[in-house]
Amino acid sequence: HTFNGSSTRRPYVFGPLERPKVIRCTGTGRYVMWVRGTGELNDPQLLAVATSDAPTGPFRFVGDQTDPFHTVYPGNPNLPAGYQYGDATLFQDPRTGRAYVYWRTRVNPQHTGFRGMELTEDCTDVRPGSDTQLFVTPNREAPAVFFANERFYLWVSGCMGWAPTTTHLYTAPTALGCFNCSGLNNSKGWLVGWQPPPIPEPGQPGNRKRKRPAAWAFGSQSTYVLANPLYREGSALAPF
Repeated sequence: HTFNGSSTRRPYVFGPLERPKVIRCTGTGRYVMWVRGTGELNDPQLLAVATSDAPTGPFRFVGDQTDPFHTVYPGNPNLPAGYQYGDATLFQDPRTGRAYVYWRTRVNPQHTGFRGMELTEDCTDVRPGSDTQLFVTPNREAPAVFFANERFYLWVSGCMGWAPTTTHLYTAPTALGCFNCSGLNNSKGWLVGWQPPPIPEPGQPGNRKRKRPAAWAFGSQSTYVLANPLYREGSALAPF
């Protein structure tokens, strides 16, 4: 099993946990999971952090075991209540072991957009001084980050609700660098990879289950981009 049977008493966060991301924290050697709890009607979207000695668990929530959900970086000057925790990923710099979180803060009047922050040494919280807005637009989500060719690469999906959308690619010289400066026209980056097909008519293959549009909506979304262990320089194999 993955979790230790904790429950929540917060009424607006319901059962299923979404989009878990796990890294082995360099600072502690423990496995750390950041996972989202989502309220009814998709609001609010909050963070819970859990740790384990093994990648398969059991994981134990950090902090209040019956109500582990919270915003990211409460008390920050941009949004004192803290950022909501939309689609996110964790990334560890393979050279330094330093860990980062990249996530969508969702639509709000403060226009906090899509952000990145470095994690603390135990990987269970963020370092306040690292708070970086990578995109003003809130319409970037489902990020995947990796390091290659001395640059950091960020793959990210657009946001179209349940409708199909495009994949965007950005690069930067540092983990929290100017990703928004890359691409053919900066804010859109390079439009690459999977492109949205037409939405099938209701009842047709790919759109038969009214409550499961993800069958066609999420083709542009990724989780991790990993190095191919079989790749060698000059090989016909893809490096990632």
